[in-house]
Amino acid sequence: MKLFYKLVSQLLVVCMILLPYSAQAGVIGTDQAIASAQDLANRDKVTAFMNRGDVVKQFEALGISAATAKERVNALTQEEINRIAGKIDTAPAGAMINWWIGTAVVLIALILWWAYMTPAPLPPGGTEATQKGTADRITTPMPSNQVTLLRRFEEACRSYAAQPNEIRKSEVLRGTASFYSEVGKVEGWVGTLKRISTYQGSSNTTLVIKIGTSNVYSNVRIGSPAYNSAANMREGQDIIFSGQGLRDFNLTERGTVCNPNFKIDLTSLRHAP
Repeated sequence: MKLFYKLVSQLLVVCMILLPYSAQAGVIGTDQAIASAQDLANRDKVTAFMNRGDVVKQFEALGISAATAKERVNALTQEEINRIAGKIDTAPAGAMINWWIGTAVVLIALILWWAYMTPAPLPPGGTEATQKGTADRITTPMPSNQVTLLRRFEEACRSYAAQPNEIRKSEVLRGTASFYSEVGKVEGWVGTLKRISTYQGSSNTTLVIKIGTSNVYSNVRIGSPAYNSAANMREGQDIIFSGQGLRDFNLTERGTVCNPNFKIDLTSLRHAP
């Protein structure tokens, strides 16, 4: 029996010497699987939190629709989702829960704002000097209606800032509604593909395109021309795109006027020359 144990021990030593890399690969694979499962659990946790009735009311109190907030959350990176999930895990029990939910909603709103105010990543070979604006990065000129829209919002922002009170500011805000109907077709617009985001094999993929200092959001379905094109692109790449139904997609009144973000139903996109 002792001879048997000795033989087994020797075999184990040999295996440990000859097979260290395969054993290590197995450990890494397990760690990756655990991390992936945790990422999915965190997304589910954030989604469940966003669906709570009291959370929806808190967002609406901030002037943010629940649908808009959920769409923004779906487009967040995994790192940003994990950060929010970590805050949800700190929720207290009992009477303090209502106060905590209000604080958490404000924090999530700040994360959403920060995530979509950060500049697009530089493409290979890019420099900080090329990040001044979309027009400085892409040799293809913007269509006239794209230039007009961005300039009109710049003018509206200056007017908004110059108003003496909230009544006058709201009048400026209402005036921007006509910008969308007057823009005409969105065809051959130029921008930078800032983000490509999917969620657990969903039938939709969220694309975020940076134009000037604004972002354009679009949910594209699997198999659509825009989806097939995006599948061969990378974040930070300059593109030319077309779409329909350009509309406001902002969290706040001031953002609508001075830092406008848009939503569109993309029909096509391609690499910029």
